[in-house]
Order: sequence, then structure tokens, then C-alpha cells
Amino acid sequence: DAVIEPVARDLGATVIHRDETGWRPGEGVLRSPSGRDVRVPFAGRPYPGNAALAAAAAAHLGVPEAAIVAGIEGATFPGRYQTLASDPWLIVDVAHNPDAFRVLAQTQRHTHPETPFHLVLGLMPDKDAAAIAPSLSALADSVHVVDGDDLRAATDLAALLRTHGVDAHPRGDLSSLPALVADLRAAGANLLVTGSHHVVGALLAAWLR
Repeated sequence: DAVIEPVARDLGATVIHRDETGWRPGEGVLRSPSGRDVRVPFAGRPYPGNAALAAAAAAHLGVPEAAIVAGIEGATFPGRYQTLASDPWLIVDVAHNPDAFRVLAQTQRHTHPETPFHLVLGLMPDKDAAAIAPSLSALADSVHVVDGDDLRAATDLAALLRTHGVDAHPRGDLSSLPALVADLRAAGANLLVTGSHHVVGALLAAWLR
């Protein structure tokens, strides 16, 4: 606020605080100004707050509450903690920076607190793998690193992650991703596929074909 408000006012923009609008986030729900609990259809603790901000902006633009509620409850967000299968679990998430991985680890602990997971990971070269490493250890027992499509080389990334205590191993490029996922699930592994839109997109393209 200390940074944004002065700039907004200098530009002649109206400053509206979300919590002053009557849209309030809760645990997995959004409370509307009329007191209705609106289901937010995304796993993860940030999303009710994000939905409240979007609802407040829409309301300021004159969108009726009923339309806002329908929009939130019917929203889809492919690739953001999206469950593709269970028994064993297959979940994809496009987290690709340290903050997003911290949120992902929180979401995972909240939704699957007792379930061991393996991670399939690819990162772009500009991402801070060292800062991401602690979240990877919290997320999974082992990390299977893939590359290709401008991703960081799997051998280099796996070696770096191992220096930070992550059990990481290179597993080929994106062309082999569907087979890697199939083999790991056949062995009973619960999988979280993450690290880049490239990785999640490659799996979704194969999975939904």
C-alpha cells in the first residue's frame, strides 16, 4: 500500500481496498456482501483472496453480485493444482518461482497431509532453483527432472538440487514425459508434475488427447 497508493493517486486513479467492499475471503469460500458463501473451485489458500479481489473489481465496474457469484463458481484454471487422476494421484501445477512453490507446498500439506509424493520437475534457466529447493524437499520424496523446450538441462538442474539436499535425478526430455509419468504411476507413485507451463502443458496435451 505504501508504494501503490501514492502512485495511484498521482495518476488520478481511485484506490479501493478489497476488505472495504464487502467481499471477504474464507477457508475455501468467499463471503459476498449479501452474506452468501461462494465456493471457490481451486485448491490452494491464496485463491479465496484472489477471488475476493476480482469480485471487488467487478463490483466496482457495476457487475451484479449474482453474475460475480456465477462467474467464480463456474471458473476453471487448467494447470493450477489440477487433479488428473487418483489411485495413484496425478496432480499438475504451473508453479515456477520460489513464492509459488511455497504456496504449492502449503496447498499440498493441506490437501494431502499424509500422502507421499514424487515430483516431476522442469525449470526454465532463469528460475532460482536454489531458492525453490526447500519447497521441493517439503513436497516430495524424490524429484524426477526433465528438460527440453528451452528448459534448463536436466543433468545440471538435478546436480544443483542435490547440492541443496534434494533427491533429484535427470529423466530425459519432454518427449518422454508421458511415458515417464505412466511408468511411475504403474509403480504406484503419486505424482506432482510442476515447475513450468512447458512441463504441465506437455503433459496435459498428452493426457487430454
